[in-house]
Amino acid sequence: MSADIIFEKEYYKIGQVIKNIRISNQLSQEDFSNSIGISLSHLSKLEAPSSCQKVSLDVLLCISKKYNIPMKKFFD
Repeated sequence: MSADIIFEKEYYKIGQVIKNIRISNQLSQEDFSNSIGISLSHLSKLEAPSSCQKVSLDVLLCISKKYNIPMKKFFD
């Protein structure tokens, strides 16, 4: 069984947390993606409700530091 399938719910949840952080900071997808150093298309895939897009630890750490978000927030 693929890790993508095993962790599908977790990837979805992390994507929704990222989306909520972006919205709470009143940023467009373009501005937010630029601020964390990823492409707009990658952010769009992370936030998509039907997506199971993987996210790197580097991206999570960047969001955490830049927006003062505890890392555990991504996994609650």
